[in-house]
Amino acid sequence: MIFLFIHSYRLTRVIMTNERIEKKSAKRRGFLLKKQ
Repeated sequence: MIFLFIHSYRLTRVIMTNERIEKKSAKRRGFLLKKQ
């Protein structure tokens, strides 16, 4: 039971960090598009 909890916790953390990276890259992409 505890193992499952830790696993799901890790999974949610990975998803959150991925979303954060996506937002950052999207911002950068938008900035580059605006520059052109």
